[in-house]
Amino acid sequence: MKKSIFLSAIIAVVVLFGNVNAQINLLHKFSEVVDFHYEHDFIGFVSRNKTSGEIRFYNEDFSLRKITNISIPAGYRIITEKLHVSEKIFNTDNKLEFIILYIPISFGGEMNSFYRLYNEDGIILKDLGDSYYIFKNSKGEYRLETSVNGVTEVYSLPGRGNLTSVTPPDRKVTKLSYNLRPGETATMRIFNAKGQLIETRQIDSVFDRVFLNTTNYRRGVYVYEINGVSRKFVVK
Repeated sequence: MKKSIFLSAIIAVVVLFGNVNAQINLLHKFSEVVDFHYEHDFIGFVSRNKTSGEIRFYNEDFSLRKITNISIPAGYRIITEKLHVSEKIFNTDNKLEFIILYIPISFGGEMNSFYRLYNEDGIILKDLGDSYYIFKNSKGEYRLETSVNGVTEVYSLPGRGNLTSVTPPDRKVTKLSYNLRPGETATMRIFNAKGQLIETRQIDSVFDRVFLNTTNYRRGVYVYEINGVSRKFVVK
């Protein structure tokens, strides 16, 4: 499944940012642990370190969607490379769901690794034991298979969302650069030529740009403002 998610991420990047002279271009170098999942309109999350409970979800355009804090059980740390992020799979609301793998900080004792399912508010939806598998049956219904101490259980899931998706093609994207202090968050406000506020984006210092979808923008000059500093951009 990791391979398929990785391939989906590559496809989404190509579709979103275009095939620029057939070059592979670096978009961003992260100083923190990042796991990319191109599913729906978000790209994944950042956990500041493996013993921190702060999870950050980002939209496809690199703007900040949600900061979630979870309580990590004593004696455990997070393995961020083994996470599954989804939407409308385990429930039917509009909140993201994510699965975290906890492993003991010190091996050799009585503590075992386990998976736990959360929603984007940090609420525990279910403990999944030491392994899990999500699949569709012949009717397109989602099923969850878990294993706890060698006992396998299969659950029906209420959601009908997609596990992966590719970014829609045929759209215009404008890069809006910014510079924030480490750890800082802010609001990006976008105004039209009349000074009317038309969009906002939450941003933070993990990225240094937003890739704004301007497909439905009229041609002309626009302004984006962050912390009282304004810059212009043109939609052609």
